[in-house]
Amino acid sequence: MDKSRSDLIVWLRGRPHPIGQGQSFEQDALALCLSFITAGWLDAIFFLPSFAYHSVCHLASCAVRWEERIRTKRARRQLLSIQANPGASYVVPHHFGMIMDGNRRWAKRHAVSISEGHEAGTRAVHALISWWIDLEHRLSRAGYEHAKPTRPSTISLWALSMDNFKRKPDEVANLLQLIARHLVDVAYTPAIHLHRVRVRIIGAEGARAKFSPALCDAIDLVERLTATYGPNSPGGGFDLLYSVGYDGRAEIVDAVRDIALGGDTVSEAAISSRTSCAQIGVPPCDLLVRSSMLLRTSGYFLWDMRSAEMFFVKRLWPDFTELDWLQACLHFSRRSATGGA
Repeated sequence: MDKSRSDLIVWLRGRPHPIGQGQSFEQDALALCLSFITAGWLDAIFFLPSFAYHSVCHLASCAVRWEERIRTKRARRQLLSIQANPGASYVVPHHFGMIMDGNRRWAKRHAVSISEGHEAGTRAVHALISWWIDLEHRLSRAGYEHAKPTRPSTISLWALSMDNFKRKPDEVANLLQLIARHLVDVAYTPAIHLHRVRVRIIGAEGARAKFSPALCDAIDLVERLTATYGPNSPGGGFDLLYSVGYDGRAEIVDAVRDIALGGDTVSEAAISSRTSCAQIGVPPCDLLVRSSMLLRTSGYFLWDMRSAEMFFVKRLWPDFTELDWLQACLHFSRRSATGGA
């Protein structure tokens, strides 16, 4: 047996085994074929258990993806039919809020660094924005001229809380760098300008002092380039809010302090006019979605969430799918049609 063939057999036999230890269906199929060609069927038998195991896993994964694809198409058709019906109840929330939770757990589950988990979360942000835009395109292509608004006037994403600054300094630095890079990408994304999306940043008073210079520059850039867009601009559009350094309790404290310093009477109307949403002229949140299945709001829009519907998704944020988004919209539509009953 020549040396190259002998080395190949040694490499094949040296692969991790018990079954499924860090291997994939494609790797096992390749190893099985190579071992049969180079060493005969006796050596190929060694790989059969692992190959069979990953074959079953691969088929099961394909079946799950196929089933979810079918459910996504069905939910999309259902939402489109409601949108196209002029007599149907209002289906799209005025203000869609998203708590993007689970990046670190996703990274741990996939055995990657925390920064890679946050990076995967930014891809889900781009996908969420594209789903709203795609829904409008589908209605226009179908010729539904009487259709109601197909997307919210405001979409808000909780990117960073004040509590996140209590994490390890290197993780906070990576987070700030990632948010800065993401905002620069958003500023130069053609779809943002084509659909006249106004990007705005909200947060607690004093939060900006904790930001890195790169993040401050990115915020100034994206807000300046999209300042003329939004729902009130010619051709329409929507507001995309990033909550960076946001804290719900601090928002209320700041509002009450401002009322007291101004000598006004503390009232519900006075506080409502001083929330982060009111100060930039966007409606209160009426649908809040949270990933990772933690059943809490963590203080997001603590004052402006009084009448909001809440929808909790089991998946971690980087795994958030179009089906999850469609189910949240349909949940809101059903609740709105029954008056929240």
